[in-house]
Amino acid sequence: MSAMAVVEEAEKQDEPLHIDVKELTFNYTGREPVLRSLNMQLTNGARCLLIGANGAGKSSILRILSGR
Repeated sequence: MSAMAVVEEAEKQDEPLHIDVKELTFNYTGREPVLRSLNMQLTNGARCLLIGANGAGKSSILRILSGR
């Protein structure tokens, strides 16, 4: 089943799609964690602005959420 089919099926069932991250900690091998105890919940259609200093973990968060 494609991702689009999953989205369409969820919409038919009136179930909100969301992102639910609990206590995410991430580090690159041999380095200090760039993310510590991240908690984030986004409901279907929500918008989120991801801002921070260089090296704060913005790209890391997006890579993790995209499965990379």
